[in-house]
Amino acid sequence: MATARSLIDARLSKSMDGRSDMLASFARHGLSKDDLFSEAILQILAGSDTTATAIRSTMLYLIAHPRVYTKLQAEIDATVSSDATVFSGSARGVVQDTTLRDLPYLQAVVREGLRVHPPVTDVVPKLVPKDGDTVSVEGKQYYLPGGTNVSYNAWGVNHDKAMFGADADFFRPERWLLEDNELNQEQLNAMRRTTEMIFGYGKYQCLGKPIAWLEITKVIFEVGCLHATVMMILTYVQFLRHFDWALATPEKPWRSTNYSGIFVQDEMWVLVTEREPKL
Repeated sequence: MATARSLIDARLSKSMDGRSDMLASFARHGLSKDDLFSEAILQILAGSDTTATAIRSTMLYLIAHPRVYTKLQAEIDATVSSDATVFSGSARGVVQDTTLRDLPYLQAVVREGLRVHPPVTDVVPKLVPKDGDTVSVEGKQYYLPGGTNVSYNAWGVNHDKAMFGADADFFRPERWLLEDNELNQEQLNAMRRTTEMIFGYGKYQCLGKPIAWLEITKVIFEVGCLHATVMMILTYVQFLRHFDWALATPEKPWRSTNYSGIFVQDEMWVLVTEREPKL
């Protein structure tokens, strides 16, 4: 919040003529200083801390589960080897989103990472219309008085054994693969809808959901955007495709604190070893 206020004060102290960024656009459209602050703090928190938490936690669970790590890396290597012309070189070889969507185990790993350690745990309350509403929960009807705040427990919902199985407290990406479970498509869809509540629902759904999903899958596969925790100095790192990862201090893998639903994490020290080229 202090960072947002200082940045806004600095910008408002000089002319924004000729500037084409979001803050300048907001100011031109008449937003007050307090409104600018609200927008700025949202931009700092939404899609940055949350996505970073999703990447950190998924990487931590991957590193801590060699079976999953090896299986995912094998899928990545097979994908790279399947089209040497696309994946050779540096920037030319960055994996495309269309390829990521066709990698079932990668998608399962990311979905499981979001489920087992939701990056946002605030209660995201929604207000019942003034005339009230009636909802159905497990076949029973409940009347909600108008003006009532309705919230949900993100951690509890995503660790619900009735929804995700007796091992819901554990990291097991295979739960998202039909061929590895006694699931039908209806059950799998219900699990997906439950986990995707992390991004909100309906008109309140996070507008950045597609971008966040692309960032997380792409960074796990290959190329990362800014990731301030890992070694504290690594930026634009290439993950499982080009490096092997290990926890430097497995007895204390990280320091994680939650403030009003947003995680602040650091001291995730890792050892990174460059892999031999597969092509």
